[in-house]
Amino acid sequence: MIRPLAGDGYEPIRIPIELARRTHALLHTFEWTEGLVYWAGVADGRGGTVTTLIVPRTTATYRRIETSCRANAQVIATLTSNRIVLLGQAHSHPPGYPARHSEGDDVLTFSPFDGAVSIVVPDFATGGFAPEAWGVHRFWGDSYRFIPTEQHAEHLHMLPTEVDHRR
Repeated sequence: MIRPLAGDGYEPIRIPIELARRTHALLHTFEWTEGLVYWAGVADGRGGTVTTLIVPRTTATYRRIETSCRANAQVIATLTSNRIVLLGQAHSHPPGYPARHSEGDDVLTFSPFDGAVSIVVPDFATGGFAPEAWGVHRFWGDSYRFIPTEQHAEHLHMLPTEVDHRR
């Protein structure tokens, strides 16, 4: 298995746990089609921190999701006006399909770039919030690479939303 982090110095994409939960909830709103949420925020080094979720206009079916040039232009305008960058995306797959990229996921992604993270949430996000079941992929070189579960923490780090040290 290729380890992009060790092999190319990628740092984790960090996301506040509440934004990860909200990603799951937004994917569930697509009901019985694939859903899509872009993760945007601040890049630092070869990683970054998600600050903003962007849900683009899509054309979706049970096993496919697409964005138009116009929808992508709206996303770019949002990024530019807020001075943030695209860090990756999360999308859902139908029940019974693995949480791994399909052939279409590899070639139809809006903006693949080195270090981008792509999350696949199984079962149209109908189950409970379970990031350990997510498929984590990282764009490296010229393609997305599947990251084994035991390496997830090297590529995706959930940040606490609140820490109270009084207890």
